[in-house]
Amino acid sequence: MTPPTCPACPTRPALWKDTSTTAPGAADHWHWHCAGCRTLYEPTASHKVRFTYAPLRR
Repeated sequence: MTPPTCPACPTRPALWKDTSTTAPGAADHWHWHCAGCRTLYEPTASHKVRFTYAPLRR
């Protein structure tokens, strides 16, 4: 899966998933982060489904 690119940067670098505020047992709340312009982006609903890791429950 390829992450989205930054819409604000002319070189359109790939965004990375900033999970610095996510902790085990807490709600999965993360943002996309651009290393070029240092902007945070809220993931779309489809990004949440596609890029969120959720272990299978047994």
